[in-house]
Amino acid sequence: MMRTLRTSPFPMPAGSIEGDVLVITPHRAAATALGVAHYNLPRLAQSVLRESSGLTVAPNALARHTLKRVIAETVKNADPGSMAVRLKTILETVLRTGIDVDALIEKGSPRVRELGVITKKYKAELLKNSLIDRAQLLWAAAHCNPQPRALFIYGHHRARKEEIVFINAVAGMGSTFHLPCHDDGIFTGNRQWAERLLGFGWQTTDTTTTSPLTTGQTLATNFTSSTKTATTCDAIAYPNIESEVRGTLSLIKKLIVDGIDPYEIAIVCRDQDSYAPLINAVATEYGMPVRIQHSVELNGTVLGGFVRLMLDAVAQDFGYEATARFLMHPFGPGMPEGVWTAARQTRTSGRDAWSAFGIDLASFDWPETQTLTAWTNCTMQALDVFEARKKAANRTREILAYDKFRESLAAVEKIEGDKDLKFEEFAAIVREVLADDSVPFAPGAAGVALFEPNTILGAEFDHLFVIGMAEGVFPAPARENPVIDFFERKLLGQYGIEFEEAAEVARWEALSFYLTLLTGRRSVSFSYPSSLDNGELLPNSFFDRLDIKPTKAPVDNEMVSSTEELRTVLLRTEESSDKDLVLNPARCQFAVELNRENSPDYDEYDGLIGIPFDSAERRWSASQLTTIGQCRFRWFAQRVIKLKPVDEIDPGMDYTKRGTFYHKVLEIAVSKAMAEDDIRAATLRHLDAAFAEAEKSPDAAVPTLMNWDLQRAEHIAALKKSVESVEFIEDGARVISLEQEFEETWSGFRFSGSIDRVDETRDGMIAIDYKTSSAPPKGAKDESGKLTVDVQIPLYSNIALRKLYPAGTLGRSVYYSLVKGKVLRAEKEDDFEKLEALLSRIRESLATGNFAVDPDAEKYACTYCNFDQVCRKGPRLERKTANT
Repeated sequence: MMRTLRTSPFPMPAGSIEGDVLVITPHRAAATALGVAHYNLPRLAQSVLRESSGLTVAPNALARHTLKRVIAETVKNADPGSMAVRLKTILETVLRTGIDVDALIEKGSPRVRELGVITKKYKAELLKNSLIDRAQLLWAAAHCNPQPRALFIYGHHRARKEEIVFINAVAGMGSTFHLPCHDDGIFTGNRQWAERLLGFGWQTTDTTTTSPLTTGQTLATNFTSSTKTATTCDAIAYPNIESEVRGTLSLIKKLIVDGIDPYEIAIVCRDQDSYAPLINAVATEYGMPVRIQHSVELNGTVLGGFVRLMLDAVAQDFGYEATARFLMHPFGPGMPEGVWTAARQTRTSGRDAWSAFGIDLASFDWPETQTLTAWTNCTMQALDVFEARKKAANRTREILAYDKFRESLAAVEKIEGDKDLKFEEFAAIVREVLADDSVPFAPGAAGVALFEPNTILGAEFDHLFVIGMAEGVFPAPARENPVIDFFERKLLGQYGIEFEEAAEVARWEALSFYLTLLTGRRSVSFSYPSSLDNGELLPNSFFDRLDIKPTKAPVDNEMVSSTEELRTVLLRTEESSDKDLVLNPARCQFAVELNRENSPDYDEYDGLIGIPFDSAERRWSASQLTTIGQCRFRWFAQRVIKLKPVDEIDPGMDYTKRGTFYHKVLEIAVSKAMAEDDIRAATLRHLDAAFAEAEKSPDAAVPTLMNWDLQRAEHIAALKKSVESVEFIEDGARVISLEQEFEETWSGFRFSGSIDRVDETRDGMIAIDYKTSSAPPKGAKDESGKLTVDVQIPLYSNIALRKLYPAGTLGRSVYYSLVKGKVLRAEKEDDFEKLEALLSRIRESLATGNFAVDPDAEKYACTYCNFDQVCRKGPRLERKTANT
């Protein structure tokens, strides 16, 4: 008997496997193609290690902990956790391929030597407990003199160093190994290893077949040959990923409806992180079973997200935002009715404050330091209080995530269960568990299978759909490793230290695609998205090698595959459906939205309600006039239909609070100084006392700030600077009123307000309005839509002062900046004329009930508007403004 190497470029499953041999396949899909039970190389390697050396594979938690400990002992001032993550990929490569770490230490750069030292110590630490890293498994098993046995190895069609070495070591007489070879460059690695195996005594056999080529084999031939055979394969360019997924699943659903077995259909995708969630969602909508051969980190599960939010809330001492996210999580306890609004208004913070709202956080009465075992118990008890396992029970992935999380913590507990840790240290361990451990994306699912290229090799399906065929997506581009880049790999290669190079990575990806094509018997379809994340994608260069030109997807999908898609079609028709209670309301809403975007005129949904308002029935302030003068819809939403966001307390001294406080300080200080000859000097003398009095005043509403003592001096200095300015008060002027209230009806409007300060100057009575900004207020719109109409000063000067001081002479009122210490703007001659024109326009809008969305030309009114979700600003506004 001999060891047989089958090198046909089209590896075919055997009709029957002769003799008493152990069949080895890399995954279940290849085993299914052979009609045998799945048994893989790692499982065989573990058996070999147990028999020959007593070594076992270290659990993930133990391996991670050991690596971090080695890094901490080896590298000074290093962060073991982050460094372990950075080294993970290259460390696995070194261990997997048996690279000589002593050579790395001797020949490498300082960074490579550091990697070699860490790797050597890491392996030694594991061996103390008869353990090896999982990546070492095949290499270690190959070098422990395994007992040869007859094997039939199928599906390992891409030569990997550690696999070939182990297969050669363990395969006995009567073994058969399928390793496809061809003259094309993508088979360079396979050919080299095939030659080595022949040198080790393997023999090749003629496996040429006269059977007609399948569709996949024809495509594979086109991929490696300059002579092309015509095929009928589809290649579609979709606008985006969602349309690609919907189009592909629609085609698949049609096949199933036509009688094709779902288990004879497969989807291949290189970037499953992007595609798997979308495929799962659309397949659920279509009512179509899909098996997703993909794993997801615990971080990506609902349970993992809940644990992460719980840790964040504890770490921030139950601060408002972190705790709100934790409580409102699907696995969280939620909030009693009305608590959410109250919590937002007060920005509730602290465990006691949340408990006052009826939120039970007693399970988080944790000490600052305790053992890892105690921390683990506290965490699991908290999850039990919130019934996390019960909530996860109806979703297989989530219950697996719960069990995996618990098992991983238990594994870490066995290592350091008695070690005292601070909460921050324990939280770091939990976050590592969430990032490193994973569970199946869709466990127990059935039907059409979604594969990655490396998990479908050796399988066979009647219909194959290869998606995501865009440049940079499939195949994946070669990426530099931050520890050993491609340049340094070439340098190390001079000393016999072999790492895969960039060209080898490209050949590997191309060979994966070639072998993927072979899995499609009757039909193979390709597709790719033309855009991703607002960026354009190009078709893959593989299409040229296949002699296939992608075509654009039709604008309208020919197949309706779900109730939701049927509604999108019927939405634009008048066809009625008594059974669908959603369709008719949806048509009404669609008509509104369609009119919003396409009609040149405003309607009632834009604020053109046609209901008149009497301007004299309302009290108007300067701020109200400015608001309606900048955007009438904003005033309508705020003042008429009384929309408002939920009040949220701001713990800092924001712009509004600072203005209120500064006004109060100056009111107190100037009131004490207004009777004296030198008002400026007297105001400065009283400023410190006024500041202290204002701090206690409920009108000022000074927030409680931890660093107020430091801020206090800055605010006093700013106020003193503004008072010291020569523009604070004119020479010879006297203050005759502070916070002067007024009410007057004029031109059909009933005005009311309060003037910060009234001075009697040589030119007459003037109103002074304090501002805590460095620029004058924007004002309202003129006829051209620009914010050039000042409202407050002409209103105070020409209406309020005339009412309050009918016998007095009027000067030019001003805005005074308390932060700049200067007059920002003085009243101009045409200000009142512009104000009268504004009032006329406002009266017309009120009389006709026209409150359509119409902000100023530069959209300043939209900057701080809380109603953008109601008016839905955008290009549509420009189209409609022109027709107002």
